[in-house]
Amino acid sequence: MANVLICPSERPQVAFLAQTAPLVAVPILGEALVNHWIEFLANAGAKEVLVLATDRPDMVRSVVDNGSRWGVRVQVQAELKEPTVEEAAARLPPQNADPGEPKVVVMDHLPGIEELSLFRSYRDWFAGVLASMARVAAPDRIGLRELQPQVWCGRRGHISPRAKLYGPCWVGDHVRIAAEAVVGPNAVLENGVVVDSASEIRTSVIGPDTFVGALTRVEDSIAWGSTLINWRTGSYTQVPDPFLLCALGQRYQPVKGRSAMGWFRSSVGQIWSRPWALMMGWPGRWRRS
Repeated sequence: MANVLICPSERPQVAFLAQTAPLVAVPILGEALVNHWIEFLANAGAKEVLVLATDRPDMVRSVVDNGSRWGVRVQVQAELKEPTVEEAAARLPPQNADPGEPKVVVMDHLPGIEELSLFRSYRDWFAGVLASMARVAAPDRIGLRELQPQVWCGRRGHISPRAKLYGPCWVGDHVRIAAEAVVGPNAVLENGVVVDSASEIRTSVIGPDTFVGALTRVEDSIAWGSTLINWRTGSYTQVPDPFLLCALGQRYQPVKGRSAMGWFRSSVGQIWSRPWALMMGWPGRWRRS
């Protein structure tokens, strides 16, 4: 094998990210971290890639498949523990020892951004995601459009003409943004996000298939389903009300005869009339705009 990619196993500093998938399978700007690396190696001329996975190797295998989409042969090998770079390098055949070619990489950063380790803290993960926007938004990325300077939008989404987007900002595939919503600057909406009317999202990442309710403000946070993480402090909470923040499919059903949007608006009005909803100090910052 000419190239070896080592999957990070446990990183307690960002434990939430690994709750539902291995760290290398967590989506970053629409693609799993391991896919970013395979694409990078394929563009550099690699033909074969060995992925060493300790955490849920079957899931890693399902993400990369056999590598045919990049024109390379990918093999995922299960490991009992995360190998060091030296241990992995010892597996390379001598004939592949070309000093100009990347050989062994621990996937704890994005390609070309070695100085930003993703898994030291949520702050570092957020910084790495933002720093990769311009690089990932390559002209040859299928379906990606730059709507205005530093505002990138994926395929099959719907953005209301009355919504406001400020760069740098990333809007993934199948994203819906309602009227009067404000997204950016420094905001990432992963694939399948729905942002309801008059919401504000700044300096934050919204995870895939997450619903942000009407009049909700998300700032300095990573919001994924109903979990809200303050990336500055690393503190987090579960938002109990699905009409503010939730995984899609977990929202309350509207009462028969009432529109879904009307139900959300009336519910938000009720929640903000409760004294406990005005408590300060929750991780992240979410409140009525």
